[in-house]
Amino acid sequence: MAAYNELKGGVTLFAQTFGTPSTKAILTSLKADGMVASPASLDADWVREPNLLPLGSPYQIQAINALTWYVTEGGGQGKKVCSLSQDDAYGKAGVQGVDFAAERNGFTVDSRQTFTAGKGAEATAAIRALKDAGCDGVFLTSLPSDTAALLGIAARTSFAPQWIGQSPSYSSSFAASPLKDYLAENFLVASEGTEWGDTSVLGMKNMLDDVARLKPDQQPDYYFAFGYNQANAVVQVLEKAVAAGDLSHAGIQRAMEEVGTLRFDGLTGDYAYGKAADRVFPLETTLFKVDPAKPVGLAVVKKNFVTAPARDFKIT
Repeated sequence: MAAYNELKGGVTLFAQTFGTPSTKAILTSLKADGMVASPASLDADWVREPNLLPLGSPYQIQAINALTWYVTEGGGQGKKVCSLSQDDAYGKAGVQGVDFAAERNGFTVDSRQTFTAGKGAEATAAIRALKDAGCDGVFLTSLPSDTAALLGIAARTSFAPQWIGQSPSYSSSFAASPLKDYLAENFLVASEGTEWGDTSVLGMKNMLDDVARLKPDQQPDYYFAFGYNQANAVVQVLEKAVAAGDLSHAGIQRAMEEVGTLRFDGLTGDYAYGKAADRVFPLETTLFKVDPAKPVGLAVVKKNFVTAPARDFKIT
């Protein structure tokens, strides 16, 4: 909050606020100030907030699509499905998706474990509980430093379920880490878009062309593509505001309502804007497996797919 209050007087729009807890912390102030911010977070809670500029399929959709795939075509039919999540708002978003997937697909979540963010290395008891429960598949909601710690514990204790991580659980550094073989065998990432370098997807081609022109020293980076999409969304809204001749806070909110569909050419799903109550968020998820030979260590398992339960998920 202190940083927000220090900056807000000279800011037209916050092009990025980092993470679910941080965005929730400033949301009341954003509303009071009439300010718009784009969260670096995919929580479904953002969809109906008129002061937020979300993009991408929500975390809940990632879990729903990924677990539906797992229990129908990914080898998880009849298997024990469990969850491991941060004990905060970010973790709850993943759990909400897990619970919805369980309800719509008719499976039971056999063990639900949590850990404190930043303390994955202390979560041995949670990993042991998942192992003792006989979990065959575990949906993981974590950030990369905790992912490494948690899966390190799992590897050392010979616990090797099918892990499916929510998109922020992964880091490109994993593909060159001591865990790379364990990850390649046992870890999938529920995310969006396509592999770095897949120029058959127009959005990836456009991004790589821009990188070559403007930042040729940029190395392949898992999070760079999200930032590129976020900047793309901001630009589309600002262009609408400029065309209307109004870059005030109210003008930017009006531009969000009038911009129509934000388009990303396959790098993430298109997002239909309008009044916050009428927004239509994308439903696509791409599943990746860890492959150290790939530019960010990820290879597509299934690209841009939507399941029936995801279509049923509603946000009020």
